[in-house]
Amino acid sequence: MRERRRSRMTEGADLDLLPVMNLISLLIPFLLTATQFVSTTSVAATAPTAGVAKSEEVVPPRVSISRKGFDLALVGLEDRPGYPGGVIPCLTAGCENRDAYDYDALADRLAWAKLQRPDTVDVILMPQPDVVYEVLIGTMDAARSMPTAGGRAGAVMFPVVSIVAGKP
Repeated sequence: MRERRRSRMTEGADLDLLPVMNLISLLIPFLLTATQFVSTTSVAATAPTAGVAKSEEVVPPRVSISRKGFDLALVGLEDRPGYPGGVIPCLTAGCENRDAYDYDALADRLAWAKLQRPDTVDVILMPQPDVVYEVLIGTMDAARSMPTAGGRAGAVMFPVVSIVAGKP
């Protein structure tokens, strides 16, 4: 009797794959339309080239970022009237967070440099190792946009940002 049961079970077992195929054909377009394609924005950041600067080459502004604030160096513009280079201290002692840095003063001084050299598109940022990432991003934002009366939504100042290791 056992032999008869086994033969009955194996004889007429057909798999009906049509419902599964219908389900898959409906799921594929749904999953494709539900997919979110990621779009990322980026900032052009390049490493400066090594070598000796020629006398006719323009040295881009250099911003050193530390826990004391910003130190702006505008090589070749030191002798011009109204030279705004030098140290920009933090708004609060110790520069504890991103909001402690004076980005508006930095943007104003970089705007002065841009007016002196309108063809310059580079800026060099030199963060210290203990500077937090948000401060570096805030500095990049201040260097990229010309300050206006309502904030920083004006023309682009320095779109090409180079990041190098800061001086210890």
